[in-house]
Amino acid sequence: MVKFGIYLNALKIVSFGIFMFVIWLVLKPDLVFEPVTNQLSAETGYYLYEQRSRLTFVETGNLGGFYTCLMNYRGLNQRIINIGRVRSFIVKFTDRLMLDISVSGNEAYTVVAIKIDSLGVKERSRPYAINCDLDLLNDRNGIKQIKGSEPDESPQNIMNKQ
Repeated sequence: MVKFGIYLNALKIVSFGIFMFVIWLVLKPDLVFEPVTNQLSAETGYYLYEQRSRLTFVETGNLGGFYTCLMNYRGLNQRIINIGRVRSFIVKFTDRLMLDISVSGNEAYTVVAIKIDSLGVKERSRPYAINCDLDLLNDRNGIKQIKGSEPDESPQNIMNKQ
């Protein structure tokens, strides 16, 4: 009987420890997402790459209306995924700041911020829910802007950095 009581107390302590760890994971601050998004604005330039077997350049421009939508991010438990072809994109701002977005149809539904420090160490944020149409990129007050051309850097170099 005494051994059973010891095991029961040990189980309670371990269960409480696991519970507290889960609470900490949920409540800990995201040290990547906000610092990355705080450096962005509707005027921030980007290069958009689709992730396939290799990165494929899609377009370049300014965040435009996508920025406002992005800043309305929510917890992943509030994610809404529309029916459509699922794809993954990298939105590159600088060599050190990027977003990894998941898209269904033409709507981004999940975003992860990526920050790369001066030593090349990559940090990723937690995933967040968004519902942002890709047509909001380069959109200013309902007027689509002209999209630029591919950067000089090869997509393979960008893939290695992320």
